[in-house]
Amino acid sequence: MKKINYTLAAIFLCASIGFAQNKPADLTVQMWVETNASVPFIKLNWVADSSFLGYKIYRKAKGAVSWGTAKATLLKNAISWTDSSAKVGEAYEYYVRRAVGSTTASGFVYSGIEVPPIDFRGRMLIVADNTVTDSLKNEIDRFAMDLRGDGWMVHQVNVSPNDKVDTVKQKIIDLYNQYPKELKTVLLLGRIPVPYSGDIAPDGHPDHKGAWPTDGYYGDVFDYDGNWTDYIKKTTVASRSENRNVPGDGKFDQDYFPTELELEIGRVDMAKMTAFGETEIQLLKHYLDKNHDYRKHITLTESKAIIDDNFGYMGGEAFASNAWRNFPVLVGKDNYVAADYFGTLRNPTNPYTWSYGTGGGWYTSASGVGNTDSFNVGPTNGIFTLLFGSYFGDWDSDNNFLRAPLAAPQSTCLTNAWVGRPWWTFHHMGLGENIGYSAIVSQNNDGIYSPQYSFFLQYIHIALMGDPSLRMFPIDPVNAVSLNKSHGGAFVDLSWDASTDAVLGYHIYRSDSLFGKYERISKNPVNGTTYTDARPNKGNTCYMVRAARIEQSPSGSYYNMSEGTFTTAIQIDSVDWQGITTPQTLAFSIYPNPAQSILNVYLPERNGSIPVLRIVDATGRLVSEQNLTNAALQQISIANLSQGIYIVKISNGEQVALSKLVVN
Repeated sequence: MKKINYTLAAIFLCASIGFAQNKPADLTVQMWVETNASVPFIKLNWVADSSFLGYKIYRKAKGAVSWGTAKATLLKNAISWTDSSAKVGEAYEYYVRRAVGSTTASGFVYSGIEVPPIDFRGRMLIVADNTVTDSLKNEIDRFAMDLRGDGWMVHQVNVSPNDKVDTVKQKIIDLYNQYPKELKTVLLLGRIPVPYSGDIAPDGHPDHKGAWPTDGYYGDVFDYDGNWTDYIKKTTVASRSENRNVPGDGKFDQDYFPTELELEIGRVDMAKMTAFGETEIQLLKHYLDKNHDYRKHITLTESKAIIDDNFGYMGGEAFASNAWRNFPVLVGKDNYVAADYFGTLRNPTNPYTWSYGTGGGWYTSASGVGNTDSFNVGPTNGIFTLLFGSYFGDWDSDNNFLRAPLAAPQSTCLTNAWVGRPWWTFHHMGLGENIGYSAIVSQNNDGIYSPQYSFFLQYIHIALMGDPSLRMFPIDPVNAVSLNKSHGGAFVDLSWDASTDAVLGYHIYRSDSLFGKYERISKNPVNGTTYTDARPNKGNTCYMVRAARIEQSPSGSYYNMSEGTFTTAIQIDSVDWQGITTPQTLAFSIYPNPAQSILNVYLPERNGSIPVLRIVDATGRLVSEQNLTNAALQQISIANLSQGIYIVKISNGEQVALSKLVVN
């Protein structure tokens, strides 16, 4: 891991950079993406800036540790680049570097074309404060089911706020050792003991130099013995006693994460947040309620972002460049603006998806943005918030400004992070990743996503407030899934109420218990609101239904799915399968494909019913429906369809089949 030591002098006196531009946006390449599946390509677009010498384009696989050699070198007037080697179903990371002299601007995007759905996201551990679990049992149980509905296997351990941090960590390690390849994410819920480490001052203030909170300690679970020590650092200059660090006091010595972290960590902690006039349990309940409402798409959001920057260029650190770099690939080229934080987020009917605010700070405020009490004045409608300023990055303090958006009952905010020292990267979320992945990538970043100016890479203070499993673009789930046995008890028939969103169809999952691991049994999205499982598992069986659509985000296209809706268990007895006929997939073909105005449909077999042909667009909207004739080969007109990708669905009694159609 690359370790860079920044002195206090470097923090306060950033070197003058010989560059005429002086806005944080100048250090970014603000990008958005277009994709095509018929003739596959990924096109990177960006805001023009001819003051630079030119561009270099890099591509790598997700998780690769190097960008390698440039894929292309472009002149300064370039505004786009097309990757014609991209393949449907694969995802790539791109880095666009713009340069003038020694100064660079950067942009990152995680992109792909119709990237397949993620059925199983891994295992998630809820580490819960045992003083609140009884009062919040219903809310925690609901939260765990929401997680299962998004593809997580869920575990829970309860700990005491008075436990030692190594006791809590051992519980996490025990589960990691059981599932080293599957345990991905940990939520610290309630007053989970807070680890401290180091002799650092990421905000540059000598009276704040010492140990800072480090939840990343809980994410270092592989080969960690001896990495976290408590016999070296001796620093007592900090104003807060919590920041003072002497040998043997239970606070660690490390300034940096000693190794790369293995687990994504997020914290929802309402202790010492008395400004909101409610108990810790009440504030936790509010958070879990609004978390549920966001996941189930009860809380409707706008794909917009605002940036409230009260620092500016800062000699090249340009804290707000985090927002100017990340937001375009998350909300789109026309949907992010510089604006007042509270003045903007109090106005929209629907919450903004992203917001960033930065200014000179205190434990409870950021100058030009607001303070903890500002969240009490009225609703603050934003989901993913980023804040930066002095002092409050040390978040384990009374009425702390970094935790305030999560605690505020009138706020829709679900996550927050201290983003500026170092830079963070969120671009993976544009293609369906959860924010915990962004956190761990930012914690482990050795410079691959921060080519210049980013101080404090891999320092122990980097942390995420909020639920790390959250992701963008929620879909309205299905309702009222019911099931019945048929064919003498050998089959299971499912039915449900459709999603109110435009969707491509529905995926069906099956498990041997409500809390077990669900496997997808539908190869393609199911048209309509019924499904027959012709080979159910014998014994106890549960099902889950998820709405699916092709999400066309500013980063690319991928199969996005709603939270799952579950059935109760059904008992499948031992069955003699001999003589039971499994419904067969309907065979048909269409050509030419791509097509323009006329489509040939070949349907060689039918069961006597009148076949119905439906065409839906990429969002699931029905654009054509007609009954077919008895002829095996027939032509239909598609002259009214615009260019794009569609799904052709033919229903013939109980038989249904799908095929992709490209119109050009």
